[in-house]
Amino acid sequence: MEVWSQGRQFGGGQVQFLCICVESVRVAQNFERMFGFSKVTNGFIPDNASMPRGFGQLGCSGFVVVDGHGNFISKRTAAFLEEGEGAFRDVETILAAHLERLAPPPGQQPGGAASGEQGGNNKNERLHAEYPYAVGSVALLDGLKKQPELNGKKVTILEFSTQTGRFSVELSGEGPDGEGGKRRLAILPCSLAPLSSSSSSSSSSSSSAAAGEPASEQSSSSSSSNALPVEPIEAIAAPPSVGVESMDDEHEGCTNAINALLAASITKGKEGAPPALLQRVLDELEDHFAHEELLMKDYRFGGSDQNGASSFSAFSSHVKDHERILDIARGELARLKAEAVTKGEEAFAAPAVAQAIAHGFHTHAERFDALYAEHIPQSAV
Repeated sequence: MEVWSQGRQFGGGQVQFLCICVESVRVAQNFERMFGFSKVTNGFIPDNASMPRGFGQLGCSGFVVVDGHGNFISKRTAAFLEEGEGAFRDVETILAAHLERLAPPPGQQPGGAASGEQGGNNKNERLHAEYPYAVGSVALLDGLKKQPELNGKKVTILEFSTQTGRFSVELSGEGPDGEGGKRRLAILPCSLAPLSSSSSSSSSSSSSAAAGEPASEQSSSSSSSNALPVEPIEAIAAPPSVGVESMDDEHEGCTNAINALLAASITKGKEGAPPALLQRVLDELEDHFAHEELLMKDYRFGGSDQNGASSFSAFSSHVKDHERILDIARGELARLKAEAVTKGEEAFAAPAVAQAIAHGFHTHAERFDALYAEHIPQSAV
């Protein structure tokens, strides 16, 4: 949110960003120091009686968007825990669509004065300024659940509908489907990822944002996101210390397993890595996540204890992100088993799966694990 508040697209007072902590004033102050709030309004809810009723969620489960008159534009935007980094583009598209509706008609300055020839008649230019993707630009499909076989394919942006909140896109290199020889799809903004010309490695990545907030802002013509890089991640570094020796050791083991999977995926090229390496990653992650959740309960991190926690808690969001990462590995292993039965030979894990796990694990450690550093003793086992 701090990045959004300082950016050209939503900064300058056009949008006000609020970070409301549901834990305590101390945690709210820690967030402000950790993420360098300067333009974000930071606050906290002092007691249960002050909690919102009827709806509400943590930032990693979606944002609440309200207009200048107090009307709800969205009670729950796309969730980071469900859509990953694409959830931020959903927020950006909602904000951009609302700002466009508030903008003066083309050819007029605010207040009704004519603006001359550069009055915004060019649709591409207006979209370029208001939305993450301009008409005619190319993006990648990312995070589709009903048609996962399309993830990673390039599409050309045709238009954006403010009525449906979806982009109309055309699949690149697709055969005829009865409509002009090209296949067209209506895609939510959170299922599109920008193309990147620069190589990105999680081993050198850093994040100055909390779960549910963007980590960096691209150029003025693109969205702020940390979507999976087009260039493959070759290896990741072990996450920064969380101040708990047992967790740091397990993070190292998970990192080694993931890097072995990445190395095999890159070496094998499009064929992918052997299932045994993916199974090793899943085993390491399952053991580590289960241990981590036990420690968080033991020391009552994020509103948790041995009796569980409410869904409106940092602990529950942390656990959901564990499941999101595990589901990537579990889903691919299930696919490999089914394919081996069908074809009668060993199938290989897709390189995109290794990339997604590596990106998800490192991002999770930075955005979630860092938050329990002060709650669990260094010697906890």
